[in-house]
Amino acid sequence: MAPRSRTGCLTCRSRKLKCDETPGPSCANCAKAHRECIKSQGITFRHQQNPSMNGSEQDGLKSFYGYKETFAKSTTWVQVPPELTFVHTNNPYEDDDADDPTSSLQDTRDLSSSSAFDAYPAYATHGLEALSAVATDQYTYAPHPPAMGGHERTSSHTSQPQQQQQQQQLATSGLGLDFILNPASQNVSPVTAEGQSNIDPQLNSHSPTTQLRSPTHVRTSSFASVGGRSSLHSFQGTPGHRARAPIEDPELAYLLRQAKEHSLCWMDLYDLDLFFAAKVPVLAVDCPLLLYSCASLSAKSLARVNGRRPVMGGAVSKQSKMESWPGPPMDAEMWMRKGRECYDIAVSLLRQSLAGCTRPGTSSLPEHSTPATLSAIQGTPLPTTDSDELVAATAILCVYEFLDASGPEWSRHLDGAKTLFDVAREQAMPVSGMTGHSPPRARPNGRGLSLGRRAVFWNFARQDMLSAFINNKCTRLDTTDLSMWRSAGLNLTLDGFVVPSHPRHQDYNGDLAMESQMISNALIWLLMKLVNFVAAGDEMSESISPLELGVRQRELLNSWHDLDMQLAVWSNGLPDGFQPTAVHACDDEWETEKWFPRAMCASTMQWYHFARIQLLHNKPHVSTANPAAPVCLGALAPGSSLKSHYTRYAAIIAQSRNHAKEIVAIANGRADEGTRIHSVQPLWTAGLVLGRNEDSGPISGHCKAWRSTVVGLLRGIEHDMGWAAEYRVQSLMDLWDLNADETP
Repeated sequence: MAPRSRTGCLTCRSRKLKCDETPGPSCANCAKAHRECIKSQGITFRHQQNPSMNGSEQDGLKSFYGYKETFAKSTTWVQVPPELTFVHTNNPYEDDDADDPTSSLQDTRDLSSSSAFDAYPAYATHGLEALSAVATDQYTYAPHPPAMGGHERTSSHTSQPQQQQQQQQLATSGLGLDFILNPASQNVSPVTAEGQSNIDPQLNSHSPTTQLRSPTHVRTSSFASVGGRSSLHSFQGTPGHRARAPIEDPELAYLLRQAKEHSLCWMDLYDLDLFFAAKVPVLAVDCPLLLYSCASLSAKSLARVNGRRPVMGGAVSKQSKMESWPGPPMDAEMWMRKGRECYDIAVSLLRQSLAGCTRPGTSSLPEHSTPATLSAIQGTPLPTTDSDELVAATAILCVYEFLDASGPEWSRHLDGAKTLFDVAREQAMPVSGMTGHSPPRARPNGRGLSLGRRAVFWNFARQDMLSAFINNKCTRLDTTDLSMWRSAGLNLTLDGFVVPSHPRHQDYNGDLAMESQMISNALIWLLMKLVNFVAAGDEMSESISPLELGVRQRELLNSWHDLDMQLAVWSNGLPDGFQPTAVHACDDEWETEKWFPRAMCASTMQWYHFARIQLLHNKPHVSTANPAAPVCLGALAPGSSLKSHYTRYAAIIAQSRNHAKEIVAIANGRADEGTRIHSVQPLWTAGLVLGRNEDSGPISGHCKAWRSTVVGLLRGIEHDMGWAAEYRVQSLMDLWDLNADETP
């Protein structure tokens, strides 16, 4: 019997089955299991000490000892070194990148079992925990020690003293996040001179496994189609150009199209360039990290609405086949499971990209990955840390967590993403010569900041504002760093006010006027300042002295007036597009509707009225703002202080109700999906104001109508699009002393 010349197909090897190596497109095992048979390369490995060649006991090894006689006398024999180094890999695609021993990274993460309640495996979260540790200066973070085995590499080609010498020559101070955001622009080691750990603590080891990425290590194209068959295309035009292989996997194609038409459009509400809806699907063809991030968000959004998918593009007589799910019908639980599978793959790829890997390892991917998925993913390079693909995928995964208001996971993602979105760093976002003390220049938008990076930054800023408001904490981004916000596209005056963009404004300057999207983003910046103001007011210690309280209140009052002035300047400089175009007035105010041609403007005005309500109800008391001021007896009439307090409180309630009615009227106008999901917090605030009975007696009919309208709008958002809103409904019901099943 001749020795075997092959090792079987890759599919049988992954299933730990013996392959019969049947000639043809599929072996017997794969044909029986209806699996794709991935052929392996022909490998011939023979030696003469095979048991099948042994004879009798006397001359059993005769053929082996006679094997040396087959060589000529002129043959040169190589001395076998006393110490041998064995290299084992489970990923054949990494052989191309293993030429440089210093470029090998140790993928050592054992898949830890998780409970049924925790749907996020350990391998999917360690990278984000490391990012969170860097964002909060928790440099002592250390994950569990990895288990040896699986996808591992060892190398002894570079001695330890040589490696330390190279690190000392390349290490410089002040890198950290700058290297993570722009490794291609800095030819330095990711290990700083102070010995701070890399973004992945696993990489801070004494073995020569630290990978140094050169500027040429950018994400390149691959001949492997994600989710489809590998195919070579003919080169046309410029040398090195090829026709890209489209996504052929029907499930991934369906989920990507679903994401483009719905969830990615939600993220583009304040971006006229439509980076997420128009650019991300194109980038996802060659980037599995982006593809599976979009697929996870799409599947989870479908799970939240029980798989319902509205027809897009108007009335049609025949839908595209890609608009229908290619597999069997799925319920909410199956859609959620599908979303988690894609989420696990996306987070695993994100963790490896942050660790500096160029291609994913087999053992680092989820166990449920099919051979076709593994082949497609491993055949495509990972994006670099300074690429738009990576930061866009991080933002999409943050929305994945916020979709069902999963607070801890969402906060962990935002903490980790902060290290990638810290645009205050000079290397990440050059300021183009503008500082806080220099006058604004014309059209700084987009300079030093790519289209994708700017879209992702503002998307993160909105999520940061929402997270800080919901959790009553300060934002992660520094709102006082004016140079950072100018670099992000805002045009601000020397005093830090938003420049007017209305042509008839007395201070209008056409060279400094901003587009509608940047006007809306300017309000996000003001909202972040408002949220920080509210959080700062709630953090006063109970043991503070009356004198210290008075000083603190004066500071808060000055900050309040500054915010009030900034909102007024922003509102007075709005162009006409931020005013409603059509109004349907009704005798019952809760049925009034206001319509804006541009959905972004409708959502922006809802948030403006939200800011006004929050600012009115968080104004420091005048009586406590200056308690040390002398008060002459008899100078004030008896009860005058109480009268002024009551008058001021009545004015606050009246103004708040007017702003709350504007929020409800805009919501009744039924803008697009993006506007509706961004209206959850404004509608909740309007419910707090309008749902309060004006009199101390029984609940009036008007109050019940306002309550029913607000609750109906909030529940409609979750029912129609799956965006979490019921938790806000429940808080309103608790405030009104109603049960969840009662009608407001």
